[in-house]
Amino acid sequence: GNKTKKIDSFGTLRIELADNQKDMYAFGIDPKTKRLKKKKIKYFIKSQIPKKWIRIKTQTGREQVMTPTHDFFYLDKNNEFKIKKAIEIKKNDKIAILKNYKKFVGKKIYEKEFRNREIIKDTNFDIKGDFFIDMISEVSEFSDNNNSYCFDVENEERLDKNVLWGEGIINFRCD
Repeated sequence: GNKTKKIDSFGTLRIELADNQKDMYAFGIDPKTKRLKKKKIKYFIKSQIPKKWIRIKTQTGREQVMTPTHDFFYLDKNNEFKIKKAIEIKKNDKIAILKNYKKFVGKKIYEKEFRNREIIKDTNFDIKGDFFIDMISEVSEFSDNNNSYCFDVENEERLDKNVLWGEGIINFRCD
């Protein structure tokens, strides 16, 4: 297995990439150019089971689940990227969604992710670079017995640590 290292008092593990995993990438938005770019994965992280999870739903029907302490990537009133904790997410917060997500991931992955949920395709939201702006329509909490898994990417600037999550949502890379 991959080398692991405990990184905090909660038992969170940093999982190093194996030699055959050194060229792994994720995609995210460049906060300056608003364009999609490749981001090199540094390592994976496995956290302990949180007491609760946060689930968001957007106006276009997308969903995402994260821990309450997860850094959440959103857009302010001037459509500039900002970060706050998931527990602070409110209805009508704006988030970035990758344009042409179905084309980017392919029909098979797209259909598997959305599993017969209706996604609103005709949006009147602002389009900025390679993404459009969606809004949070619902925020809820729930319990589950799953660990939290994520990864870090090689970028110095905090706002540039966003990555493409499922359903086309652009969010911060990890807790």
